[in-house]
Amino acid sequence: MPLEPEAHSDPGETPEMTTERSLARERLEAALNDLPEEQRDAFLLHEEGGLTIDQIAAVTDCNRETAKSRLRYAINKLRAAIDEPAQTS
Repeated sequence: MPLEPEAHSDPGETPEMTTERSLARERLEAALNDLPEEQRDAFLLHEEGGLTIDQIAAVTDCNRETAKSRLRYAINKLRAAIDEPAQTS
């Protein structure tokens, strides 16, 4: 049974560090879900799939510049979302 890396913290990691890492992961997941589908697809194909801009364009049936723009917009939106302070309820 494979272990998830996130499930096991670094032995030197403090509870505060563990909590912050968990909150950052939650912010990233929420930000990914908020992206338009085309931007999310481009980002995931690049980051998870390791595809180049040209490969993303081919897979998503768009031109190279469109694929490049979608990826750039996704990255910028994700960076902005992650840099926002955590929302407290």
